Amino acid sequence: GMRGLDEGQAIAYDLETDQRSGKVSAGNLRSA
Repeated sequence: GMRGLDEGQAIAYDLETDQRSGKVSAGNLRSA
């Protein structure tokens, strides 16, 4: 999970697919 965030804090991120592994990860993670 995501630690260090205030409860209810909005998070915006872009989902990116790793072309090599095919796994989807959160990219450009930032506070909204």
